[in-house]
Amino acid sequence: MTGRPKTGDEMFKIICEEISYIKEKYNVRAIGWVTDDGPDGKKARRLAAEDPLLAYLILLVCWAHQINLVFGDMLGIPWVSHTMRDAVEIVTWFNSHGVALELLREEQRISRPEATPLALLRPVQTRWTSHFSSCNRLLKLREDIQTCASRRRRRLVESVGTNSDSIAKVEQILGKICNNNFWNDLER
Repeated sequence: MTGRPKTGDEMFKIICEEISYIKEKYNVRAIGWVTDDGPDGKKARRLAAEDPLLAYLILLVCWAHQINLVFGDMLGIPWVSHTMRDAVEIVTWFNSHGVALELLREEQRISRPEATPLALLRPVQTRWTSHFSSCNRLLKLREDIQTCASRRRRRLVESVGTNSDSIAKVEQILGKICNNNFWNDLER
């Protein structure tokens, strides 16, 4: 819809244009159409349902969008919210500290010398699937992260300098990494 008004009427026009294009270009009859559940998508689906020439069309709300909304609701559950906050804090801390990130990469090279080290992924607030991907990657790197935290603890603490707040923060992060309850909740 780039360059066009983001309205239900305009989206309906685009749907009709695309169905005609698919028919003309590929000789295929579209049998369904999916939109998100925003106001423009709702109106476009309603207009398509009311159009007698599109009576055959199956009109659906995007399942991925619905899953994102459900996951967003799940973040309101206290233990999920707390676990996600801790996961993001660990990912952000490593990604913000070059020495720590390099030490983690070294652990990955030791544990899987044939593989390229994996990056920690920070989720994007409005893309709930990115929260899943971030947690999944964190779990995939659990052993390397825990090994790095225990084997290189002194180096990790030294890497933040002598500021007491920075030292307290790294100790807090290392405590979360060594807490099996955090990892158990993350797996749930």
